[in-house]
Amino acid sequence: MDKNKAIPQGYMTVGEAAKKMDVTVRTLQHYDREGLLSPSAMSEGGRRLYTDKDMVKLHQILSLKHLGFSLDDIKNRLIPLDTPAEIFMQLQNEAIRLQNAGVHADSDEGQSFAKAYWDMITDFTGGDMSMLPKLIELGQFEGMDPKWKEKQKLAKDYIGQALESYLSRSGVDLFQEDEE
Repeated sequence: MDKNKAIPQGYMTVGEAAKKMDVTVRTLQHYDREGLLSPSAMSEGGRRLYTDKDMVKLHQILSLKHLGFSLDDIKNRLIPLDTPAEIFMQLQNEAIRLQNAGVHADSDEGQSFAKAYWDMITDFTGGDMSMLPKLIELGQFEGMDPKWKEKQKLAKDYIGQALESYLSRSGVDLFQEDEE
């Protein structure tokens, strides 16, 4: 008997989602009750089903929680998945595509990509660069699904090179302390 028979293509069960993001099933159930993360669908048997988009939203929740926000604050700060979060996934995939195509990070195409990525970061943080070190830390979640981690690593390598070149050309020093 195939236990995944009722699970449509592109969906994962609550257990699979929890394992992928290194959280408990109870955490996902709690986020659903709190109105933070509802499953995209329910199986015929009543099982909660999640998509990759849901995993991006969960990553946002975990990131904001790690930054010290309460669940109520997180509700107000979540980025709608049909806009910036989708852009993040597209940019991540674009970084991998550019890297695989051998496009140099400091080329015009690489710098155009870096500008789009930097714009996404500044939109997410509202320009508050004091959040940046914690955001960098968040990219180093332990226990995530190995395939997800490998994809993140591929994208991160290219993004880091492209952003370094872009910020250098723009004269931005992220780690410069304000001297007043």
